[in-house]
Amino acid sequence: MRRVLHGVSLAVSLAVALSLAGLASSGCRPNAPVAPTYAFKPGAPVEDADVPLALAHYTFSAPAAPGRTQLAKPLADRLLLRAGRMLLEGRERTALASLRFAATLLRVNKVGPELLSDPAVSVLDRAVLGPAARGEDGAALGIYGLWALARPNDPKPKPHLEALDVWTSAPADFPKSPLVTAGRVAMRKNDAFVYSPNDKHGAEAEQALLEWMDRVVAFKEGERVQARYVDEVYYAVLGARTAGVRLVARRLRDGDVPGAIEVVGSPQAQGFVPETLRRALLDAGATPSLDGYTDLVAALLPSIKVETLEEVVADGALGTALAATPDFPQSALLAEVVARGLLLAGSGDAAPAILARSLLGTKEDPRRPSAKDLGRALGISGAAIRDFADREDWDAARRAYLAAGPLVGAADQIGKVEPSGAVIRTLMGVVEGQAGRPGAARTLFDEALALEPIATAWAGKARLEAREGNLGAAREAMAKALAEKALLAEPGVEADLRLLAGDYARRAGDAAAAQTSYLRALELLSPLRLTSKGNGLAEVQLRIALVYARFEGAAAKEDEAWAAAEAAATDGPLLARIVTSRMLRALRTTDAVRAKATFKRAIDIGLAPDPLARLAVLVRAVQRRAGVPTDLETEKALVAVSGTDTLTGRLARHALGKADAAVTLDKLAAGKAAIQGRFYVAMVKWGAEGLAAAQTELASVARGEVIGLLESDLALELVETGKGAIPGAPK
Repeated sequence: MRRVLHGVSLAVSLAVALSLAGLASSGCRPNAPVAPTYAFKPGAPVEDADVPLALAHYTFSAPAAPGRTQLAKPLADRLLLRAGRMLLEGRERTALASLRFAATLLRVNKVGPELLSDPAVSVLDRAVLGPAARGEDGAALGIYGLWALARPNDPKPKPHLEALDVWTSAPADFPKSPLVTAGRVAMRKNDAFVYSPNDKHGAEAEQALLEWMDRVVAFKEGERVQARYVDEVYYAVLGARTAGVRLVARRLRDGDVPGAIEVVGSPQAQGFVPETLRRALLDAGATPSLDGYTDLVAALLPSIKVETLEEVVADGALGTALAATPDFPQSALLAEVVARGLLLAGSGDAAPAILARSLLGTKEDPRRPSAKDLGRALGISGAAIRDFADREDWDAARRAYLAAGPLVGAADQIGKVEPSGAVIRTLMGVVEGQAGRPGAARTLFDEALALEPIATAWAGKARLEAREGNLGAAREAMAKALAEKALLAEPGVEADLRLLAGDYARRAGDAAAAQTSYLRALELLSPLRLTSKGNGLAEVQLRIALVYARFEGAAAKEDEAWAAAEAAATDGPLLARIVTSRMLRALRTTDAVRAKATFKRAIDIGLAPDPLARLAVLVRAVQRRAGVPTDLETEKALVAVSGTDTLTGRLARHALGKADAAVTLDKLAAGKAAIQGRFYVAMVKWGAEGLAAAQTELASVARGEVIGLLESDLALELVETGKGAIPGAPK
């Protein structure tokens, strides 16, 4: 049930956006929802809560107007602070996109970087570490350069800049190739320029691209260095495919259409800019019409999948749309490009606000959108909410939902909007459940169901009822969820609901109904396994394994499914969830051999230290409960993290007997971390003293407010020992 908005991809491609987008219609009914406006205060900082309306205000303000020039600095400041948080979360790519956007705001509005706050500038110290470590000289030079301009008296960036300058000015690998050197220099200078707060090095970056083009032409005409032929072929092809697009996107990033037309007309650029893009520029002219702007963005986007151009093109499309939106505020297409660009740059909470401003207008200028445009806007809003929720940024998810409020209200009035306002409420209900606010989740589910019957809303209510021990009400809600005909088109969702319905039936003692539900889930999942790839396949295999885990005599098939899920998983958190879920049967049966095999498998596949240590807590608990001596491998995993002041570090010290429960759970009053902490502490007690001693703590975890938490599900399997696996294995 983690995905409510099926068909709304979180990999938000601008190209897909444009291929599907339409134009907003006009007109308005009395009392129709409108977009709120930003209470602009010159010189005031922009807080996180203000970002959606502040970015909307910026987007629809004319160039050189106070809404842009005076908001540029506080917005850039906030974008840098957001980039800092994303770096800490390991989301470097999005963080750097936020940093590039901040630099663009400063550059376009001619704001001195020295005005940035100290906390914002300090982010640059962390941001440069990844590119520098990977040898990405251009990005490192650009970030260090921005830092040096922001704090000219800070001695730290200076030696790094000097060292990079020496390094990058060294001759190319022997024997020297003018083509290879030109390509490297051009990419380095242009990769650095995107982080520049001013246009000082803009002409130099363009000239480097033109020099690269000249060298590509010379190579085609026979000027080659045989000893470097392979490298030269690479840089010749790369230059032919990307140098011209970089040249154009460099200007479009700043909204400079006349400048892009000028550079594309350069004799050196002939043959390097894709014909569709060149023609779109020339047809658009220096002051493009709405069609001119939309054709220009559409012509730019096909290059987004070309090597090295994804970020270049995305930034160029965002800059073009930002330049056009003040002149054409009712364009749903332009607003969507801006919204998706901000989502890619980590500020997706502003996406609904921008879409609402374009489609609904303001109190002074109300509009009535088409159902199609409104549906697309709600789809993007849902993607933003889900994006924040997936990284457990609950406050940002709530900001995005709040910003989407006018769109949701308009969808309720218009009707026949897909996805509907009820679907968005359901999504937010799921998010609030995951965030540990069951009361808020219940309200949202009730609001959604008052508008239309939605299977996932009924399932959400079932989870809430089951959490409170009302299995009868939970099963009734699941019956209503499974009766929805729309599920016939969503086999993945139906499989999840069948699995959930089977669990509730099993807990209620209805083994026959549980078996029927589980087998139906397996029927739905098996075909999906053949058509899924990557993490999608891993999720399917995980669910198949969970079905087998509900049956006695199915351990071999279960292990096969777990192995397939692990092999398909491509990210750490999913892999950790798969491996930890694999402990379900070992915990239920106190099988020390199976627990140890799961731990060994986790080591073999390279599970990260934190989840490995938590798994070690479970394995040692099973071993102690089974009367088997704990082993050195699990102790080693615990010792490896025991020196940290993280929750995992404290749990490791507790499992090793070096900290009591009170110290381990200190400062964990509520939320996901508190429930997880109580679970692992309870498991240590379970292993040492048995279920009776840990019953109260495990029951508390099983009823935890965070809906769908893996640790709560594992605790429930121990608490309800009489509701174990169903005899017999599915064929």
